[in-house]
Amino acid sequence: MPNSGQMTTEHGPQTTDHGPRGADKVKVSVLGAGSLGKEHVRIYAELAAAGDVEFVGVYDTVAETAQRFAQKHRVRAFGSVAEAAAPVTR
Repeated sequence: MPNSGQMTTEHGPQTTDHGPRGADKVKVSVLGAGSLGKEHVRIYAELAAAGDVEFVGVYDTVAETAQRFAQKHRVRAFGSVAEAAAPVTR
């Protein structure tokens, strides 16, 4: 398996880094935690753990669902779409 930040192609190792880890990261909030949303939550949590994005939080029309995912992934549970979008636009 290639090292983190590298992939091997027929032309040899290729870097997949898009810049220094300390650079500003894309901030992401997930809107809706249903059948597809829960997969987005999982994927963004993995990307955040790898340092590729800043996973800000999750919103769902069922507050308990948003809270459950937020606690599991240590992000915010938002009470509205506007609240979820605010940290991303700052």
